[in-house]
Order: sequence, then structure tokens, then C-alpha cells
Amino acid sequence: MHPMFSDDMLEIVESFVIETQEMFEELDQDLLELESHSEDKELINKIFRAVHTVKGTSGFLEFTQMSELAHVFEDVLNKMRKEELKFKPEMLDVMLDAFDMMKALLEQVIEKTIREIDLGDIIARLEAIAAQQPAASVAAKATSPQQENAPASAAGKGKGAAPEPHPMFAEDMAEIVESFIVETEELFEQLDQDLLQLEQRADDKELINTIFRAVHTVKGTSGFLGFDQMSDLSHYFEDVLNKLRKEELLFQPWMMDIMLDALDTMKVLLQQAVHKEIKPINLETLLANLMNIAEGKKVQREKMAGEGASPHKGAAKTGPTPAPAAAPPRRKMDKTVDATIRVDVRRLDDLMNLVGELVLGRNRLAQIVSTFAMKDESQELSHELVDTSAQIDFITTELQAAVMKTRMVQIGRVFNRFPRLVRDIARESGKEIELVLEGEETEMDKSIIEEISDPLIHLIRNAADHGVESPGEREKKGKPRRGVIRLSAGHEGNHIVIMIEDDGRGIDPEKIKTKAVEKELISPEEAANLSLAEIYNLIFLPGFSTAQKVTNVSGRGVGMDVVKTNITRLNGMVSVESEVGKGTRLTLKLPLTLAIIQGLLVNVGAETFAVPLSSVIEVVKTHREEVSTIQGREVIRIRERILPLVRIHKLLEVPGAQSDPDRFYTVVIGVANHQFGLIVDDLQGQKEIVIKSLGTYLKNIPGIAGSTILGDGKVIMILDIGELTHLLQQHTAVED
Repeated sequence: MHPMFSDDMLEIVESFVIETQEMFEELDQDLLELESHSEDKELINKIFRAVHTVKGTSGFLEFTQMSELAHVFEDVLNKMRKEELKFKPEMLDVMLDAFDMMKALLEQVIEKTIREIDLGDIIARLEAIAAQQPAASVAAKATSPQQENAPASAAGKGKGAAPEPHPMFAEDMAEIVESFIVETEELFEQLDQDLLQLEQRADDKELINTIFRAVHTVKGTSGFLGFDQMSDLSHYFEDVLNKLRKEELLFQPWMMDIMLDALDTMKVLLQQAVHKEIKPINLETLLANLMNIAEGKKVQREKMAGEGASPHKGAAKTGPTPAPAAAPPRRKMDKTVDATIRVDVRRLDDLMNLVGELVLGRNRLAQIVSTFAMKDESQELSHELVDTSAQIDFITTELQAAVMKTRMVQIGRVFNRFPRLVRDIARESGKEIELVLEGEETEMDKSIIEEISDPLIHLIRNAADHGVESPGEREKKGKPRRGVIRLSAGHEGNHIVIMIEDDGRGIDPEKIKTKAVEKELISPEEAANLSLAEIYNLIFLPGFSTAQKVTNVSGRGVGMDVVKTNITRLNGMVSVESEVGKGTRLTLKLPLTLAIIQGLLVNVGAETFAVPLSSVIEVVKTHREEVSTIQGREVIRIRERILPLVRIHKLLEVPGAQSDPDRFYTVVIGVANHQFGLIVDDLQGQKEIVIKSLGTYLKNIPGIAGSTILGDGKVIMILDIGELTHLLQQHTAVED
């Protein structure tokens, strides 16, 4: 097993995976930006910093192939940012191939199966790019890595010359160094406590592992920053801790003085980074003491008497006194507060469940208070109870909103995958396509974000492959050679609206109808009676495709039905607008969250049901005379729309309902690309409802998504609109 997967390294590896995945999401977009902004020095620096970070972190985790590939990749980027190498478009293909290889290597870490893969070709291609700079430039800049990182005095500078700043303080490294300082300060705070705990709990193996991981992390991060003395000191410190955790060394109380000396010295060195003044200090005695501990030799610390709490006071005779070293040992350090914290999603789910229970309790309390107040409005106690209930109602609503926000994720995390996808499609098909992203900061519930990725991939692929024409075809039509696909997101009430637009050839209604009839998806008679919207909706039928040939992108007869299935499952809606020769727009309308929703309460016979309000378009009071029958199906006309009707009591076999009432309500439902009317006896109104699972035995009831508890304690069922759509289609097929 690779050493990075040992139990004591799991936390570090998990952090590495998460951070690297986040960097890779950014890199995907930044590398594509490079193609059109090759002169943007800040962009090149940003890409360099990301690859440099991956090189360092994978290096200290001994993930050799990732580190090696990132190192060669970094060389190319370093020469570009130093203007020793000019970017050429053909270089991007090599960079993207290298990036794909890095993704593949990261997958090995995620799957915990490290296998050697052949990097020879990609490394050779990267090295070939790096070698294309002018020879004169190479000669002028040629220095070894050791020379570049060495202090000015060691680099052959003339007497009196101003020392060069440490490479870690270069402008393009500022963000990385700042992050290093914040994280290391936090580690040191914890180390202060953990080392003192070790004195009392020397047999606590988990505590020793925690201390080891912290020092190991400092060693790695300071190493790849070129912060040599911090790296050396933590390396010796780590050796001691490693032997303690492997039980090759038995802890003894006198060792703690040396360990605390080591931590104090590391704090002093960190202050040099804070103040950007790296000055070598004398570590000889301290390193020797740590080495002796690791080798099991007794250290007579009394020899260090007079040095005070930190070993470097005596060392000042042989080396310069470090700047702000006067801070008392183990005093709480001035600290930059990190504004973010990572939380396991399962904890957020638990929190959401508790808030859901609180909402149910709030609703129940409001119902009881209302009943009590109506019986006796005169008593002071009644007024106080109403006021308290209102306060709890307000606090619960605010808490619910706060918890919902913790689950929100910017949709840009999904959007950022698509520039690469569009570029690859364009290159394969010989097209010129620009992808415009808007509203990436729009936030959605994490559970919905995960579900919309596949639908969006299919829609973007179809826009690029079927929608946008070839450059030659566009020129003949008087269009710019470069087509545009626009992907945007925004809020609309309690919904997220995502639009995918292209300025391509549009959808030809006649072609759609012809293809649907050819594939026997509809009959010629049905095709003749379809409205324009219904024709466009044919593209969502399983097996429908108008592609002239099968490519690696689309045209396999699958895709749009996947979109419909996923959007239906989310109780969302999708609509299509198109104009031949001008382009196509697909609009997805999705609920903000799936856990606590607004519901419309309806009565059917003796039962009350909740209909997710996100799927309700309108409610219409209806007379029996307004219902017509077309080919054996009940329909109703609402403002030029013919909608099929669903009688809930028949579909779900609800007892006590009238089979054919004179008057009823039609709840107009929109789900994915489909609309229909639900016939209900009466309306109760709108309520905020918490979706609760029906449990193992009842979870598979057709047409039911879950249950909720009303304020009076009554349990009611929540309709599964997507499933009802499916049942309606099955019911219609049986009648046919």
C-alpha cells in the first residue's frame, strides 16, 4: 500500500484531494482563457501558482508521478511568466493533455489505487515546448535551482550589494504564502496544547499521530516554498515523532523541553515569513538535540542554561538575531482569522432534518395558539402566548433560511466544466464556438447542483453539435464565423432559472415531425394536430435524434430524454423556444431546495394532499361542461391550450370522492416539458411543508413522494408530480 494511504495520513490526503479538485476546476477555465488572453500576465501567474502548489503538495505526499508531471508543466509556465517563452496556440493542446493526465493521476488517489502510468510522451512534449525559447535567453537566465533559492551572499553577489528578496515573497507567490501563514499559525496553536497534553498522556497514540501530522504538514509546505530552515527543523522534529508513533522510542518527560524549544523556534521562523525578513538563525544545538532524542541518546538540557525559553538567544553570538523573536513562548499569537470552514455534508443534512422537525413543531404550536386565542381573546396570558408564538415563528424562519444557505453552492462549479467541453467539440467538428457564461455566482442547494450536471452536459453538447453551424455555413447565411452559446443562471422567486441559448440553425418543426413519424414515435394523424410547443417537445422522447451521423459528441439517439428524466425528478420544468436560422433557447426552471418546500394543500375525497408549489402554474375553477373528450381522453381548454386532465381519486384510488362533480378545481401542473391538470375537490391554501420519508415499507407507493405533518397533527401525503406524469402516460397508453 502506498504510504500516503496509512491511517495517520488519511486526513492530510483527504484535504489534498479536496483542494486539488478545487484548483483543477479553476485550471480548466484558466487554461482555456489562455488561448484568447495569452498576454495576460496575471492569468499566467495564476496558472503557474496552481501547478506549483500541486507539485509541492504531491511531492511531500510522495505522489511521485503527479509531482514529476507538475514539475515539468511548471517549467513551461515559469518560462512564460518570465517572458522567456512566447505562447503559441498549438501549445495549449499539450497543456490540456498534461492537465488531463494530472486529473487521471488524482483519480488514482481518490480510488486509493496508485498505478504507474506512462508519462514519457507528455513529459517529452512539455520539455519540447520549454526548449523552444531563444538560446541567448537561456544562457542569460541559466542558473541552478539551488542558486535561485540561495541567499544573496551565497549567490556570488558583490560586496555591499543589496540582498535579493526570498523567492517565496515574489508577487505571484503572495496568495500561497498568506495561506501558508494562516494555516501554520492554526497548526502551531493546536500544537501548543497537544504537546502539553502529551506530557500527561504519553501513551495516547492518536495524540502522537495528530502532532506528527501537523509537523509533517509544516515540513512539506515550507519545503515547497523554499523556506529551508523551517523545513529542516520540522524534518528533524518529525523524525522524533515518527519514532514515537511507531513505538521505536519511548517518551520521557525530559524530551518535552526540547520539543517545546523546537516549536518556539518554528514560531520565530514563521514570524520571519510574516514580516518578510528571512534571516538564517543558528539551529545547530537544537537540531543536534532532536537528533540525539531520535537516536535514543540522553540530552543534558542543563547545558543550555542561560538561553532562556528559546534556544536561539544563546545562538545570537554565532548568527544574526532574528526580527520579532522577543514574543514570549507559547503566548497566543496574533492571528488572521480564516473566514471559511469545511463541514461534512452529512452534518448539514442532519442539521436540515432538525430544522425540518422544528418547522413542524412551529406549525403545530401556531395552530394550537390560534385555537386557544379564538376561544378567549380577553386574557393577558392569551396575548402573551400569541406574541411568544410569533417570536418563535420568526426565529424558526430565520434559522431555516440560515441553514438553507449553508447548503448553497455556486452554480459556477458546474458551469466551469463546460468551456473545455465546448472547445473539444469545436475542435473535433471544425467549428468556431464561443461559450459565454453568466450568473456563475447564483447559488443552489448542493443536492440539486449534483443532479443538473448531466442534463446541462447534454444540452451544451446538443447546442454545439446540432445547433451551431460550421464556419462556412454561417458565412453563407451572413453570420459571423464564430457561433455563440450562452449559458446563464439567475433567481426567479423561489426558483433557479438556467438558460442555454445558441445563435445556430434553430429547430425545424417540419423536420422534427417527419423524424418522429419515421421512428414511429407518433402517428401521422397526431403529427398533423400538434402545436409548435408540442412539436418542440418531441425532442425529449426516448430514441429521438435528428443527427445525420453518429459522432463522439452526440447523435446516438440518447440525451434529451435524460434531460427530461432528471428535471422531472427535481420537480422542475423545461421549455424550448426556437426560430429557424436564428437559434434555440432551452429554459430550465428548478426549485431552490428539495428539503423544505412550499406546498398547495388540496382535498380529494376524504384525503388531503400536498402539491409542490414549484410545479403549480395556476389554479382554475372549473365546471363539468368545460371538460371535453378527445380520443377517449378528458381535456380542458385554458387560453388556447389543450390540457389533459388527471382525476387523482381514480389514479390513486382515493375513497369518498365524487366520480363526476359539477364543480371542481383544476390545478395546472408543469413538469419538465409536460403540462396537465389535476382535478381536486377543494383547496385548503398554501403551507410550508417538510418532506419526510415514508420509510422502508411505504416508500414505493406510486405517485407519492413522501409525507408531512400539518399543524393539527394530521399526516398527509405529498404528491410526486414526476411520477404522476409517468402514471398519466401509462394510463393513456392503456386506454389507447
